[in-house]
Amino acid sequence: MSGAFDAVVEVVGLLFALFYAVTGVATAWLYRRVAARSLAAALTIGAMPLAGAAVLLYIAVRSMTELESGSAIGLLILAALGLLLLAFARFVERAPFFSMPRAVIDPDSEKLLNS
Repeated sequence: MSGAFDAVVEVVGLLFALFYAVTGVATAWLYRRVAARSLAAALTIGAMPLAGAAVLLYIAVRSMTELESGSAIGLLILAALGLLLLAFARFVERAPFFSMPRAVIDPDSEKLLNS
């Protein structure tokens, strides 16, 4: 029984690593205009989230190659299910989230910037 629990913890850990890697890339992309203003902003808003995403992706890929076949299949099923639900929300349900304008708050002036 502990083997099954260990497999679940391993797969969930990989999912969290992938989620945070995507979040780091999304953060750098969303704040790209603010990051282009200075070297300090480029490092803190652009480079650091991207570096964190790269480390997490490296760890996730290395960990995926060492997964047992049952855990790998479970991870693939969860990923496929998530992508199917995303496509369903986007194209079938036409969720308003996908058509909302994205905006960024400028940390210097505290004004809203359209992204």
